[in-house]
Amino acid sequence: MEKASSQMANALVHSVGKVSVVTIFKKKHFFKLQKEISLYEPKTEVTRLNILGTIKYLRQNIKSINPDTILVYNKFYGALVAVSLVGVSIPFFISERSSPFYKWGGKLNLFNKVAFAINSPMGIMVQTEEALKFQEKYYRSSRLAVIPNILEKPVLEPIYERQNFILAVGRLNDPLKGFDRLIIALSKVKNNWPLFIVGGNANEDKSLTLLIDQLNLKDRVVFKGKQNNVSQFYKQAGIFVIPSRSEGFPNVLIEAMSYGAPCVSFDFSSGPKEIIDNQVSGVLIDEGDTEKLAQAIDQLIENENHRKKIGDVAKIESKKYGEEFITSKLFDLIFLNA
Repeated sequence: MEKASSQMANALVHSVGKVSVVTIFKKKHFFKLQKEISLYEPKTEVTRLNILGTIKYLRQNIKSINPDTILVYNKFYGALVAVSLVGVSIPFFISERSSPFYKWGGKLNLFNKVAFAINSPMGIMVQTEEALKFQEKYYRSSRLAVIPNILEKPVLEPIYERQNFILAVGRLNDPLKGFDRLIIALSKVKNNWPLFIVGGNANEDKSLTLLIDQLNLKDRVVFKGKQNNVSQFYKQAGIFVIPSRSEGFPNVLIEAMSYGAPCVSFDFSSGPKEIIDNQVSGVLIDEGDTEKLAQAIDQLIENENHRKKIGDVAKIESKKYGEEFITSKLFDLIFLNA
């Protein structure tokens, strides 16, 4: 969410000129904003969210900025903005981030519903067609549009040769990322390619290290930690796999595709089947079938020409997630509601 929102802000600067970003938490900056963007964040570190204090903080900053339009990332943050805007006639839009099957806790769910009953968002961005069908039932009085995340422009230099390793990218200690499923599949892969996991260190997820030990894969699974420059791995990976159980939108999949990596994905909810043309721009595997995932990896390892072919198509297909196209869809959503 931090990456997607910062990319959108940076893109909008090129289109509308004046953009402000308001954060609810104060933390170390990992993603960079263009120097033209005004950043508003709490003066001191915020470790626990105070709802009333946050609403007051948002209201003060919004009145100070006096924007024409507000775009909020995340349903709950959208609810906070909805309440903070009571009596203030500024339209706001929400970018829904979660998988359609994500369940909000009881109190938060109630707060969201009450907030939107008081002040309904003018429009909703969803990331996939599957999410659209789900969110239409929730936001009955708002306009919805499918607007995926902006794909960061590939870093073309330096150029690397593809290497014989499998790549997976994502945060650890999150069962939804499905790294356990990939490790189980790896134990069934006949060829001896190693698996590189970018996103954390081995000591961050004891359940994965235990599984690796149980399956005698210690020499084949390499944790590469968190990386500021993931592109070097996308460029070199022989095969990229996304084994998630669920995603709001599989960002790492389109990133890997943009670098021409041959990609394999479970057909989880939601996104892959809308992104991958099976056996043309990537490989789709029946959800959760680790046996078929292992077979697909082996088939790609043994067929270099096919790997290159689907990687080349993937690179072309990924261009539809470029900055200009995605921001134009956002403008369509905003101005059709004006």
